[in-house]
Amino acid sequence: MANLPKKPLYWDKHKDDFYFSVHQLSKYLYALVISNPKPKDFIELCSLNFFATEPSKEDIKKVAGIKSRNIPVNELIPQISNNARRELLSSHVLAYFFEDFRSDKGINLNKDEPRKLYEDVVSGTADIYKILTKWGEPAAPMLLAKFENISVRTIQNRLRLAREKGLLVQPGSGKRFS
Repeated sequence: MANLPKKPLYWDKHKDDFYFSVHQLSKYLYALVISNPKPKDFIELCSLNFFATEPSKEDIKKVAGIKSRNIPVNELIPQISNNARRELLSSHVLAYFFEDFRSDKGINLNKDEPRKLYEDVVSGTADIYKILTKWGEPAAPMLLAKFENISVRTIQNRLRLAREKGLLVQPGSGKRFS
C-alpha cells in the first residue's frame, strides 16, 4: 500500500489566492510548492522552488508574489522521482483538500483558511483523484484509502460511481512514462 507523504512544514494562502507549502527534503534541502486554484476545484502548479535553508516569510512572499507561468505538470513528472512527487506534489494536494493534513505551525500570511467541502463523497473523491493523477501520483486510490483510513476497494467503488456519473473519464489502456 502507498505510504502517506510527510505533512508540509508550512501550509498557507497568499493574498492573491496562491497556496503554498514548504517541505523539508533533507537537512540542507527545502522545497516550496506554489499552486493556484482554478474554477471547479482544480489546482494548477505555479512554481516549485528549492532552498538550502528553510525559506523565511520574506522568501515565500517574494516567490509567491511573482506572477510566474504555470508549470505543465506533465513536463515536471519525468524530471522527479515517484518519492519526490509524493513528498512534494501529493503532500501539497492533500494539504489543500484536508485541513487535518496541514502543518500545525502556519506562517499566516493571510488569515483566510482554505477549506474544501463537498456535498457528496463521490464527487469529492473524484476531484482529488483527478488532481493527484494529473500531478503524477502513481497510486492515487491507495494513497486516498490510506489517508481516509478506508479500503482501496471503497475508493475504487467511489471512482466507478464517479465514472458512471460522468465526473471521470473511463480509464484507457494505460500509459507508461519512458
